[in-house]
Amino acid sequence: MQKPENPAIFRVDNAIACIDFDQVNIGPITPVKDQEFEHTEKIFDNEHFMVWRKKNDTMFTVGFKDEPSILACTEGKGAMNYDDNKYAICKGEVMLLLLVLGSLTFNQKKKLSCFK
Repeated sequence: MQKPENPAIFRVDNAIACIDFDQVNIGPITPVKDQEFEHTEKIFDNEHFMVWRKKNDTMFTVGFKDEPSILACTEGKGAMNYDDNKYAICKGEVMLLLLVLGSLTFNQKKKLSCFK
């Protein structure tokens, strides 16, 4: 595939100028310890999406039945098994978990911190 002669320039200033900051209350978020899941903090939760931070050194579940999920690893590394295949993720990587996968068990090699 050939690269275009004039690649599109990402104009951050133009994108930010389109945001109506008065539309919602924007500010720092205080994480809330989740009562249902151990070693988990709820960062954000609204009608559109949820963000949790998981810090753990044992196996835990990722993904949800009939919902797509995104897993972002910020510390450590680990892997999930699905259909006899191993899917690894490490610090700095992001993985899309398709809704057909449902819940998967995540095994880490050392302490892991991730957003899901």
